[in-house]
Amino acid sequence: MGCAQLEGILVDPETPDWFWSQPETIPGEDSQAWLGRSFILTTANPYFPKGIRFDVYCLETISATRPAVWGMFATIEEALERAKDGPPWQTSARR
Repeated sequence: MGCAQLEGILVDPETPDWFWSQPETIPGEDSQAWLGRSFILTTANPYFPKGIRFDVYCLETISATRPAVWGMFATIEEALERAKDGPPWQTSARR
């Protein structure tokens, strides 16, 4: 997983071939490196203020067929906060 990191969060990591497809089984060893590790992908998007959208994802469970979307944000700071805090369905329960 060679890529940039901000505050320990991966940013634009190179993902395995199986990552965005929906395979029947995910390679066990390969998925272990991603399990529970949130990351951020940047995407050009003209509808966001600076033309960039910051998407937060995480492979939440070993049985997941693809990463869960934790949110899409206008700033890297917002994305980092979500990546560190966890998914919105968990953080709202903690408040």
